[in-house]
Amino acid sequence: MWNDPIIEEVRQIRLQLEAECDFDFAKIHAKILEAQKAHRGILITQPLAVERKFKEYKYEEATELPLVAEQRERYSPKSQPQQQDVVISSQAPEPVGPYPHARRAGNLLFLSGIGPRERGSKKIPGVDLDANGEIVSYDIAAQCHAVFRNIKYILEEAGSDWDKIVDVTVFLTNMKDDFPIFNRIYAEYFKENQPCRTTVEVNRLPTPIAIELKVIAAID
Repeated sequence: MWNDPIIEEVRQIRLQLEAECDFDFAKIHAKILEAQKAHRGILITQPLAVERKFKEYKYEEATELPLVAEQRERYSPKSQPQQQDVVISSQAPEPVGPYPHARRAGNLLFLSGIGPRERGSKKIPGVDLDANGEIVSYDIAAQCHAVFRNIKYILEEAGSDWDKIVDVTVFLTNMKDDFPIFNRIYAEYFKENQPCRTTVEVNRLPTPIAIELKVIAAID
């Protein structure tokens, strides 16, 4: 289970890497291994944080840390064909951790939390970021449409569809300002099929987005 010391250590390592900017791969790798051993291997976000930093400086894929490469390979579409219950979309944004876009269980399809990011890009529809990656402004309407589009991609590739959604959990980072806009757009997408829905406010989400949806749908 996540706790403050783990999150703080991830933050400190990232800040140190940004400050040094020399990218001594051996040193970085050693620090990651040390942190993972200290926390029994659950510090899974650090390799992804390092990978993002590499891409900012246009490093080639061949320079990825072994842990990053291993994680990428494990959860790539090519590595999943033997797991018939796992769904890896070719159109939805790449997961930010070791999990698939969805999993089948009986006649139900369970989607992971899906946000508005675009596949193969750092772009987030309707979001303006500053040099430190913090949100300057955002358009919640644009994010809502993008989230629904990503969910449709996953449903269709899994053999389900929009009308088979039975339950929706919504995470908003600003309930007071964003809920009215979200609720209006939501109604446009669910005119006929009206699944159960739960909407909660959270302090923040793993990436600089303002909305994330978790969906359950029926599947034949």
